[in-house]
Amino acid sequence: METTCSDDIWTLNSITIVDDLESDEYFDYGTHETLVLETQDEAELAVSKNICRKKHNHYYNMSEFSEKKLPQKYRHKELLQLIQAMAELTVRIEVKKISNDRPKNWQGQENVRYPGHDRRGETVSSYGSGRIADVYQDAKENITCSCKKCSSSDSPENWIIWIFTATHVVYDTHEAKNSVCRLFFDTDDTECKSDFTEIGIIKKLWNNETGDLCLLAGATCDTNLALQIKNTIQKLNESWQYIHENPVKKRRKKTLVIVVSHPHGGPKQISSGYLRKRNAKDLEDDDGFFFTYTARTCQGSSGAPVYVYGQNWFVEEIVHSGCNNNFNYSTVWCPATST
Repeated sequence: METTCSDDIWTLNSITIVDDLESDEYFDYGTHETLVLETQDEAELAVSKNICRKKHNHYYNMSEFSEKKLPQKYRHKELLQLIQAMAELTVRIEVKKISNDRPKNWQGQENVRYPGHDRRGETVSSYGSGRIADVYQDAKENITCSCKKCSSSDSPENWIIWIFTATHVVYDTHEAKNSVCRLFFDTDDTECKSDFTEIGIIKKLWNNETGDLCLLAGATCDTNLALQIKNTIQKLNESWQYIHENPVKKRRKKTLVIVVSHPHGGPKQISSGYLRKRNAKDLEDDDGFFFTYTARTCQGSSGAPVYVYGQNWFVEEIVHSGCNNNFNYSTVWCPATST
């Protein structure tokens, strides 16, 4: 029997903007949600899930997600299409070497350690999530596919892939060069595992350490894969633009939030919740903001795409950063200060 999602699962106040002092308290003292394996053996992923204290009953995989999983007021085909496209573009990121340049403390807070600082210089398996944002060809850019066929070819086919994630997932170019993105990792079914694809990350394009947002670049020579990604990005853009211009009428004060991630480094999962607050945060010489929300996340969800119903995705890139005892929070979006 298919379960449904009620409008009354979560009870939250209307959205408010809090001052910078309060938002700093919310943002700086949470727990980030990368997953580091002690053995570098993927069999350990199941152990991570088994010992997790969070509830997992509000996660749905792609094959079982439908409009009935959404609150009644949000059940329309454009939103379902958006979620399906968002999920298809979500990737698992595995970092295999930790940079020596990771800072000791989180944003200067003496009592808060920066994720991964204690593993600097080590070979590890550290997992997070991300979202493919673009795919294109440009012969002038020094970003090329690293597969054996391309390495020996004088004129390889090359497509550049952009991926958003959190800075604490992939800190710098050293880590980027030692990372792998897994696409289409939708199930644990051993018969379907051949359906996923992996690409190497080549470099970090930019990041904002204070805002915890990062843009990476990878590459592939697979034209069919590139065209599939391009088509999915187009579907995502068409869906969010339609919703942005035609939101559901007579919505309640609660705003839906969707997160797609790879909790515990496993197959991607879709979770839904509601927006708690839009929080102001100053970044250097510009104004930034981040969101707090109730959609489920676990270790391995850091860097996952977050969709706040009605958002303008051309203006806002919202990525999961971490959690505390009460709610989850995103990275800070402030593109003017991203370098």
